[in-house]
Amino acid sequence: MVNALAPTISALMRTLGKERDLTLRSGQFSKTRGLPHGANWLGLYSCETEPVYRYAFALWWGEQQGKTAAWVLLNPATGDTDGKSRPILTACRHRSSSWGCTSLVVVNLFAYRNRDPKQLAEGSAVGEHNNRALEVITGASGLTVAAWGAGGGKWQRSMSVRPWLDNPQCLPKNGTVTTLNGEPFYPKGIRLDTELVPLPEPPVPVR
Repeated sequence: MVNALAPTISALMRTLGKERDLTLRSGQFSKTRGLPHGANWLGLYSCETEPVYRYAFALWWGEQQGKTAAWVLLNPATGDTDGKSRPILTACRHRSSSWGCTSLVVVNLFAYRNRDPKQLAEGSAVGEHNNRALEVITGASGLTVAAWGAGGGKWQRSMSVRPWLDNPQCLPKNGTVTTLNGEPFYPKGIRLDTELVPLPEPPVPVR
């Protein structure tokens, strides 16, 4: 189901950072109930003192060249550089681990960092390097999980990224594969034992 990023997550992120003149930040999550062995993280950010954009966030709790899942979410929140594991990141790790992965990389439809997705503004939400990050990360991952939620339909953004997602999977919710508008569900509230299914093609707009 999943393959390794090649050659390693760190190398991939560093190459992308150098190519696009982006900032890399790294750290560790301490051992907790959710991370019994701790975990290392590496994030790819824009270069402001307090980064406006985050383009990728990698987490590994085993071999970097082990199985890796790429999660495509909506947009990054702030406060992800303080070493405190976030509930949604923990949920993604649990699911990735259950699929035999030892690492994951989170990318987003929109790279703008904000806790409130309603603050996303057309023209500035995507981030100038985000398309490249999505292309590189999902292209190098054997498993891509689309999980951006209903907000992905903003400005037809989810439509524009579909060509880069090779065989994207999604998590059904309450017996339904996608939202009414054809967007994949956000992972929150979905049972851990829910099996992935292929993300359906988006519905054709009615003219």
